[in-house]
Amino acid sequence: MLIAEDEPLIAMMLEEMLADLGCEIAGSYATVRETLDACQRNDFDVALIDMNLGGERADAIIGLLATRCIPHALATGGDDIHTAGSEMLYLRKPFGEGQLQDTMLALRRQL
Repeated sequence: MLIAEDEPLIAMMLEEMLADLGCEIAGSYATVRETLDACQRNDFDVALIDMNLGGERADAIIGLLATRCIPHALATGGDDIHTAGSEMLYLRKPFGEGQLQDTMLALRRQL
């Protein structure tokens, strides 16, 4: 599981919640550049991406994940749900562990 989240407290919360759900975290990254670099060198099977990383849209990350056929979901609190594409899997912020678990199950079904 790769995480792209620029808010440190949210990233830590995600890591903890995902670990509680039995996920192994390959890494957590705060910028588009860091995440793209990690996508090139890390081995992971699914990803959870914040659409806005430090004011920069994560479109390049989403494109790379799609090219590599890696299931991914967008965790976002903004209007990005309407701009990234209707085929995307979304986790609307704020969310609880139940919504995160549902999202992870949906990602696992795509493997």
